Amino acid sequence: MGFMTSDNLPYESSLSINDGLRISTGNAEDPLFSPHGGWFVGGFLSNLSGLRRDSSLAVKWGVHKAGEMREEPSSSAIENSLAILISGVFKLQFPGESPTQVILSERGDYVLFGPGVQHVWTALNNSVIVTIRWHVPSSAALEGS
Repeated sequence: MGFMTSDNLPYESSLSINDGLRISTGNAEDPLFSPHGGWFVGGFLSNLSGLRRDSSLAVKWGVHKAGEMREEPSSSAIENSLAILISGVFKLQFPGESPTQVILSERGDYVLFGPGVQHVWTALNNSVIVTIRWHVPSSAALEGS
């Protein structure tokens, strides 16, 4: 993947990770993140992850092929989750909730759900999703249950 520099010259990412204590750079599609399911910021990453090792926040770059799905419902007991569509068409289902399903179909569409909300998903087209999770205060998590 590439981007333009400040002087409008094309730049291709070398996919190398530079983890500092004050500034961290890299590319979210780096194969280094594959063992973590695309999560590239979070407290579960190794101690060598600099700023990316954050126990209060997790960020995932999810690249999903059409038809790929998570059939087993999952949830996070103590985190809010925000899924933002970058490209494709992506369906999330929330058993027992209202709405019971959300289809993200336009770039920038998002769904935000709280702690304990069970969800499953299906990539209806090849899709890229950014997911951000952050901890909520324990009293707020209990109120949402």
